[in-house]
Amino acid sequence: MTRITKNICLGMVCFSALVISGCVQTSMMYRGQQASPEHVVALQKGGPIAGTWETFDIIIQYEYIQEGAVLEIKGQTALGDSYQSIYTRLNFLDTYLLFLDQDARVLLTADLVSSFNYAIDNYFRFSKPFSRSFRLPSGTASFTFGYRGEVCEGRPRQCIFFHQFPWH
Repeated sequence: MTRITKNICLGMVCFSALVISGCVQTSMMYRGQQASPEHVVALQKGGPIAGTWETFDIIIQYEYIQEGAVLEIKGQTALGDSYQSIYTRLNFLDTYLLFLDQDARVLLTADLVSSFNYAIDNYFRFSKPFSRSFRLPSGTASFTFGYRGEVCEGRPRQCIFFHQFPWH
């Protein structure tokens, strides 16, 4: 069996598993969960408004403009320094934008940017730009970010999975 055929078969098996497991749509993920106040970014009309959202795992530098019910957001997602200096491979990193109501409860979750299979070394520091436009769900007062990813090192590979959704 050729490598391409193996990859196609593996992809079909993975896709079938997702369909059979009854995946939840991204937009419905975490609906109703309440974000911790320290992770919430209050929306301000107009702009551009710039900021940095940071955890141990990742740093998101962003700039947004809100005009009516439309949010335009751009920036970049980068791995935290500890991951960049210790690990040699980013298997994946999914970053989400979570729209919150006045009580910091999730109204809607949106895919912001996804990254797959990057080599990390002293010369290549991982960061991924994004630029998206969203229609704000009714009642949106603020937003926050969430993410999940995996980095690896060595042979055999030693991997660590990391994620954060900023709940109480």
